[in-house]
Amino acid sequence: MSNITIKCFHEKTLFGNEQTGFTIASYKTEDGSNIPVEAHSKYQPSDGLIAFSAVGNRLPTAKGAEIELTGKWETGKYGLQLSVKSSVINRPQTPEGIIAYLSSDLIKGIGEQTARAIVSRFGVVTLDVFDKEPQRLLEVSGITETKLATIMEGYKESVGVRDIMTACAVYGITPKKAEKILAVYGAQAAEIIKSNPYALCQINGFGFKTIDEMAKKSGISPDNPQRVSEGIIFALSQSQQSGHLYLSSDELCKEAMELLAEKKGKKGKEEDVEKQRAEEVTHKALVQKTILNLVLEARLQEESGRIYLPRNYTAEYETAKLIKTMIRATPVRAGINLDDAVSQAELSQGINLATQQREAVKMVVTNNFSIITGGPGTGKTTVIKALLAVYQAVVGGKVAFAAPTGRASRRLSESVGADAATLHSVLGLGVSDSGAGEGMSQAKRLIDADMLVIDETSMIDMHLAHQLFKSLNTKTRVVFVGDDNQLPSVGAGNVLRELLLCGVVPVTKLNVVHRQAQTSRINTNAHTILNNGSSLIYGADFQLVETETPEEAAEQVKEIYLSATKQQGDNGKAYGVNGVQILAPMRAKGKCCTEFLNKEIQEILNPKTEGKPEITVGFKKFRLFDKVMQTKNKDDVSNGDVGRIHSITKDKGGDYQVTIDFGGERRAVYNLEEMETVDLAYATTIHKSQGSEYPIVIIPVLTEAFILLQRNLIYTAITRAKTKVILIGQKKALYMAIHKAEMAHRNTVLGNLVNNLA
Repeated sequence: MSNITIKCFHEKTLFGNEQTGFTIASYKTEDGSNIPVEAHSKYQPSDGLIAFSAVGNRLPTAKGAEIELTGKWETGKYGLQLSVKSSVINRPQTPEGIIAYLSSDLIKGIGEQTARAIVSRFGVVTLDVFDKEPQRLLEVSGITETKLATIMEGYKESVGVRDIMTACAVYGITPKKAEKILAVYGAQAAEIIKSNPYALCQINGFGFKTIDEMAKKSGISPDNPQRVSEGIIFALSQSQQSGHLYLSSDELCKEAMELLAEKKGKKGKEEDVEKQRAEEVTHKALVQKTILNLVLEARLQEESGRIYLPRNYTAEYETAKLIKTMIRATPVRAGINLDDAVSQAELSQGINLATQQREAVKMVVTNNFSIITGGPGTGKTTVIKALLAVYQAVVGGKVAFAAPTGRASRRLSESVGADAATLHSVLGLGVSDSGAGEGMSQAKRLIDADMLVIDETSMIDMHLAHQLFKSLNTKTRVVFVGDDNQLPSVGAGNVLRELLLCGVVPVTKLNVVHRQAQTSRINTNAHTILNNGSSLIYGADFQLVETETPEEAAEQVKEIYLSATKQQGDNGKAYGVNGVQILAPMRAKGKCCTEFLNKEIQEILNPKTEGKPEITVGFKKFRLFDKVMQTKNKDDVSNGDVGRIHSITKDKGGDYQVTIDFGGERRAVYNLEEMETVDLAYATTIHKSQGSEYPIVIIPVLTEAFILLQRNLIYTAITRAKTKVILIGQKKALYMAIHKAEMAHRNTVLGNLVNNLA
């Protein structure tokens, strides 16, 4: 069957996955000659047009604009649908079409009432007026000079967006992404993308693999210079997911060659094998030459054989220099005996500090930058409380508290009895959406404090550290508090460990578990695991439920989870879903991954019922009262914050709005697109649990997750629990995790730089 082209209008999006771009949408058309009867949608619109559904990559959804869809009719799971190969947004020709276009989401500044007034005055030549005589719009009642400027700004932007979407139809560009392209490349955007589609790779939200697949279909050769350049940069950026700040030249060449390689058939004759080897040698030479050119063009940074993305190089080297300037002793007030001040703090707070704890307090007040590290039960919180009293007595000044996540900052605030904030809010940071691909925006303020105490510092990645040290006043001293045996940061780098090992930053390591913490099997077993011990002590607060298969483990996880939510805590109230957390190693693989467990538990605890609001976002379903987690920073909601869906409503325009209650009078409103950054949170990954604490933690431990099973992973998981740990799975898998101590290497030289920079 040959391709057909249908002129139509977007009606509604039935399904959309932002990550893959796959879209199912309903469209309506005046011309039904190309629409088979069996393709007619079950629910037809009231305006007399014929509705049908279409599937494809990032289908256009601009309201009111005429769209041309080109593709073939194919029978799928939901009947006959148009499988779209390409799409174009057209300039409307009829009065009603022009009204819809002007009042659509493509043009800011014009509502339906204003659009009707404009078209009533100028008719079918309205858009010619916009293009050639925009001042005539002042003839329309209600349009002032100020409003005209706003309207024309929105119209010019919409024209640019439309041209980009037409030029890039094969790439499935949405209006929002077209706006990003326009912001980066301006009026020449469409021509730039036509001549070099790989230019899209320099804009946040456009993946190399997707663009590469489309570009190759349009005939671009495998050794195209732009393709090779962007492939190299993409390979280097992908290494950040493994925590690397750089790759060696050889590592980068290897990774890029694998990414750029064309798939070969089976090896045949000897001469074919030799030809393939010759091609690989030629290809390697091309990649090596391109890496050199990218360095010369300053798109990559080279230092002693290490190849960085420029922002990673800047972050590591500038942070090292800033830390180097901070490492100095600081005097206490004249005439004050430091030991007496510590003793006075003990007396006033009714505590007795151990030798290590006393040394930690003294170290902080006599150094401008220092680190306190230790595991559970070693008294880090006690040290911080004593430090406050001693600091005010011997130095004096404003003390601020912070942590990398909202959950960690609230825990710190509860522990020390003082206000604490996230580092992002302290620094005025947000997540950049400028399209520049930098990820994090620049810090907007200096830190207003004489001493800054930061907890859970194992979670700080290189870029956050860079923004932190850039934002310090010269007088501000910094205290890092953390547990270096936990998982390293999700972002690239290994800041805490590098600073601990560099040998020049003052460090106190607390390694004595204090009497009040020794009664907890959780603390005892955590330290046993750190010492490579597998003779764990089991009892009421630390349990192992053995299963043979992943399927059996998943059933046990669900059963025990539901039972635990009904159990009562010391306050006489049931723990509920907020007090019990499943922590799984894997996000999307196996029967005990978070995605599978979340769907299963949702259907048990919060099933679909008549009258209960529900929305679908990609492959995820959300219902009223679901427990959810934010996965990116948003306004005053931090990555990792957990809340409950408070309401799901529709606004006047028919668009969904979801309100999530994060507790403490913190509520955030999301549209459907923003809900892409939200996950169900009955189960979450161990990585996402860092900085959190829950009364009861349930941990599936299975050999199917062997890639992730390691000591710091299982240690991090069990130390999230305050009251009880329940391990479910195979004892063999637990022992594998305990005895696998080697941490995945991360390419970073921060510690070496701090130690050796002049």
